[in-house]
Amino acid sequence: MNIDEFIDLYVENSFHVRWTEIEFYHDLGMILSEVQDLKPYAKSIKKHESFLKTCVEFYRKYPNLNSAPFGKDISWSRIKKEFQTEKRSRKPLKILIEQRKKEHEYLLESRMFLETEDFVKGKLEEDKELLEELDAK
Repeated sequence: MNIDEFIDLYVENSFHVRWTEIEFYHDLGMILSEVQDLKPYAKSIKKHESFLKTCVEFYRKYPNLNSAPFGKDISWSRIKKEFQTEKRSRKPLKILIEQRKKEHEYLLESRMFLETEDFVKGKLEEDKELLEELDAK
């Protein structure tokens, strides 16, 4: 196999994988396009509601997926950027680490999980190092 054949194979198969994902999300959007409350559906598949909103908006904009103006470089990430559905708020990493640090310290103090004490200590050390890195920035 020469380089050109390899590139063709790679481009075609990677497009096929991405397109299958896009078709799947388009189908979800079609199925849910008449649903008013997406929360129970999102919860049932352990996804955020904004994911399903993007699927629905995608379907509504391109009901016939085959006529959508996409090239072989299309991806779900690019489609998500186009729709920019509401994003859930995220806590800053520093706050999450501080919360986790308190939980780990509680576990160590209470000695509830003696068999995992080394694991908790290890995670606590990792968190301390990460906090130091964040503070240094």
